[in-house]
Amino acid sequence: LAEADSLGFALNLPRSLTTLEQLLLSRRESVVQIAALVGAVDPHVSLAAVRIVHILADSTVFNGVDDRVTRGALTLNRMVSMIDGSTDSVRILHAFITSLEAEGGDDVEGDESDDDSAAALRVAVVDLLLANIVSSKPAPTIAHYLLGFSVSRPAADDLPDPAQRATVLHTVLDLLRGDSLLARQPRLAERCYHLVHRLCADPVTSDVALRYLRARETFVSTQLRAVPAAITTDRPRATSAELHARAWLWRTAALELHSLVLQDSRPRAKLIAEWLVADAAQTDDADVFTSRPSAFLDAQMHLLALFSGVRQAYRDAMTTLQHQRREAEADSADADAMDADDIVKSDDVATAEDAALLGVDISSCVAPNARGCALYDLAALAALLRQAERTLDAAGALGSAAARQRAHAAMRRLTVRCYFANQERELFFAYASALRGWKEMAEIVVTSAWDRVEAGGRAARERTAFQLLRGLVQTVSEHDAALMSPEDETRHAEVLTALASTLTLFSERLSLEWTRAGVLTRASLAAAKPGAAGHARALPPATESQLPVEPLLDAWRQLVLAALTPAAQASLQLRGNVYASMLHFLGGVRKLAAASADENEVRPRSRLVAGALDVLSNSTLGDRLLETVSADAADASDAWKTVAFSLLDAVAALYASETRPNRVVLFLTHKNFFSSYVGALIRREDQALQLTLQPDPASLNALYIYEAKMAFFIRLAQRQDGADKLIENGVLDVLADCSFLNMRPSASSDAAGFADAFIPARAERFHQLLMPALDLVLALAAKIGRDNVTVWMKVARFVSQHHGVLEAVLKEAALPAHPLSMALLAEAKAASALVFYVARQRAVLDRETALAGSGHVGVTSLHLPMLALLPKLSSSRSWFQRLAPTNDVERAQALVSAALYDDEDATDVERSVFGQQASDLVDAIVQNAIAYAQAVTERPTGSSRMFRPAFAWPIEHNRESDYLPSLALLVAFVRQSLTQITRGRRARDEKLRLAQNSAEMTTADLRKLVSASPYVEVSDDLSTVQMRALASVLLTQQGRRIGRSTSMLVSTAEQALVLLWRHLSFFISVDTAEDS
Repeated sequence: LAEADSLGFALNLPRSLTTLEQLLLSRRESVVQIAALVGAVDPHVSLAAVRIVHILADSTVFNGVDDRVTRGALTLNRMVSMIDGSTDSVRILHAFITSLEAEGGDDVEGDESDDDSAAALRVAVVDLLLANIVSSKPAPTIAHYLLGFSVSRPAADDLPDPAQRATVLHTVLDLLRGDSLLARQPRLAERCYHLVHRLCADPVTSDVALRYLRARETFVSTQLRAVPAAITTDRPRATSAELHARAWLWRTAALELHSLVLQDSRPRAKLIAEWLVADAAQTDDADVFTSRPSAFLDAQMHLLALFSGVRQAYRDAMTTLQHQRREAEADSADADAMDADDIVKSDDVATAEDAALLGVDISSCVAPNARGCALYDLAALAALLRQAERTLDAAGALGSAAARQRAHAAMRRLTVRCYFANQERELFFAYASALRGWKEMAEIVVTSAWDRVEAGGRAARERTAFQLLRGLVQTVSEHDAALMSPEDETRHAEVLTALASTLTLFSERLSLEWTRAGVLTRASLAAAKPGAAGHARALPPATESQLPVEPLLDAWRQLVLAALTPAAQASLQLRGNVYASMLHFLGGVRKLAAASADENEVRPRSRLVAGALDVLSNSTLGDRLLETVSADAADASDAWKTVAFSLLDAVAALYASETRPNRVVLFLTHKNFFSSYVGALIRREDQALQLTLQPDPASLNALYIYEAKMAFFIRLAQRQDGADKLIENGVLDVLADCSFLNMRPSASSDAAGFADAFIPARAERFHQLLMPALDLVLALAAKIGRDNVTVWMKVARFVSQHHGVLEAVLKEAALPAHPLSMALLAEAKAASALVFYVARQRAVLDRETALAGSGHVGVTSLHLPMLALLPKLSSSRSWFQRLAPTNDVERAQALVSAALYDDEDATDVERSVFGQQASDLVDAIVQNAIAYAQAVTERPTGSSRMFRPAFAWPIEHNRESDYLPSLALLVAFVRQSLTQITRGRRARDEKLRLAQNSAEMTTADLRKLVSASPYVEVSDDLSTVQMRALASVLLTQQGRRIGRSTSMLVSTAEQALVLLWRHLSFFISVDTAEDS
């Protein structure tokens, strides 16, 4: 108003002003007439009407609720109530339908603001629909009304049949059903696919839309088959639109497939999933999985063909843009009479020089477009350049013609670069969007919809998983400089990172299929052996599903290379996802090797294991991988540090199949990583691990890193060279000084403290901290020589520093009122074994004796807690009454009958897998306690040390103490052991007999036996012959396991007899009687 005089004429304003929306609100007929103009003959008038309706629908005035009109419990949107209540409602609906049906030309020839065609009108109509199906606008909106949704119950009532009432949705689907929409009008196709996805994803319309698309259109399946994998256009703008269109279609397919799986609609889900993984070159009647075994290596499934089509389209469009850009820059150089060498400069350098010459910051002109892609606003750029020219002119910098020419040339170059930068950014944004849509669809296929892939059986699923892995890893592992301009490298790394997480899923799926293959391999190998009658059984078809070794090794090589690419080196998340993929791959390889290995083979080694090792050993890949992974294990962020240590563990296990010194140990020693890993336990991780034991910890990442690191250390400690290096780098001293190992929570702390379903109880968290430390010390103790007194003193120091924890574990295991858990039994087993190992060392015991009067606590202070285990755990099975599962896994195991248990007098808990595992732990604890007693009462030859009894004199049960073990306990233990030995031998013989005569077992017994085996997942592909063969293998394994347990019990009984003899000799000797 202050500038009204500048208009040149009088401005007569009313006393009160109102907005146009408020004015039209009181003139409803005007709004109806505007909407009716959508059907005008002139497309420009129609387009203007659509845009006015769009603006009114976006306003809070017309987007609000019309309180005067209700439909049941639902109040109507004001715009909807105006149109639906008018006599022209049908004419308006048909006007929108006619606008969409109008023939239009190519919609990507001009700029998106070009509205001189019917194509722009169709795009505007769909944009109106998209803008009004959002959560911020309560349904029903004008979009719901036009699309045919019920205005009274839009989330429940079915859409009308097109024969009864035509709607805009029917027209949109008719457009997509045509053959030429995507090729001729990709912008419109993109918006139509976006609209369908919006309807399927919106909480209000999802159920109704998906139900209609399935029942009337079979939309997803039809569209996936209709849209070609290749994009043939040579225009970058059209390529961008087609990529966006495919992205929305694939996201809709992922949503539909996942919804079908949740609703257990197997036929429809099967139709989509099997088409996606079928060979794109085969006819519908052909099946690549039934042809020659190696045919799948030459095939390309539809899912991968779609992926390749997207990548090739991006390559072609980018090449076209780069060619156009070079031509434009060359024309600019010719016009400005520039040296051609100036064109060769990199974009960043040339742009910075031109911007500095003009004194402008072109980044201020960057703004996101409607899709969210950051682009240069060319209008703002032109205004900025004109302002810069005026500023330079005012400063006298353009006084000469040459200076003005240089400035104009710089302005032209900046404009050209920004114009093509916009197109490149839009193209890459579309490319990334298409890849994300493909990623969603692929991840649904390999997760929730995987079991719907039934064609070809398990063998086909295994091959499919491998094809997906091989196809994607080639993309993640390549470094194509032609695809990446410097400004797009970060964006490409982000896309590769997203694809790497999908690669992890593909690798995990292949590993799971190899788990199933392990069952079949066992069955097949068993079925190939001579039967009871001496004849050979025929090999089942399942053995033909094994993948060729060479392609698998090539995929493994590509995985290693993927972790070493420049993009991976620049992105920890990308690198970490590749690490996870390698972990799954190596895990599957080990499962296959273990399944096909000989039963007496200590380290299973197959061609695949040997080949995977050769990939790392026979080139520089192994050292480069170790360099990268080791550095990440030391310095990466929390989550990826865990993955890095896990991969180091897996690679160390791979190298362990060699007979020579482990290369991982040599590398870590040479690069000084050992001291870094060990020292970090006390320098950085001790305090963080203490925080994980708080009632409500902020994070458990430190715990997960610790578990992965200790698992790696335990792996290394199983070989002498690894154990020596760990001890040399002070791991025993560091563990002895770790304070978190002394922070054992009380039994009542969890009940009274914080409880969260996603955070383990404090006792469970401490168990996760204590057990790896005990297991590592035990693994190291097994490699220490008996004469290495210095190292044994360090082990004894560990026991002394954590004496309170070890004592509490042993006492709680023996305390009748304290409940028993698997965690407590595992801790007691490890603690008792450690005490036994240390107690065997005379030098340690002598030192403990010398320090006894100084307040020192050590292994000798654990003497009574060790012996107190025997009265409570060895003489009867009453400890089962204290045993209870503490988590979901244990509760599930308590319901599964153990295949080893045949005692009819046993309780349900004793017969269960859970009870069998607990019984094995208790037997090990008793064996450790007996061995400890035998060690401390042993009198070396020539020693002057007096015999000190570990058991009291009473030899009758009625005179025995509850806490102090006596000879009566030894007698009872020997008697019970003899009974168990006899029963164990009978059970072993029966298992071995059934293994040779599995035909005696019923199918139900076979399946029960297989289900209770270590192979927890039973494949549906197991035939009766395979199941009997696998049962024979499992029964043989069980028989041998029972035999080993019986042999251990015989050894423990022998030690008990030695103890009994020593004590009887001591108590009945004359000299002792006189001194007593």
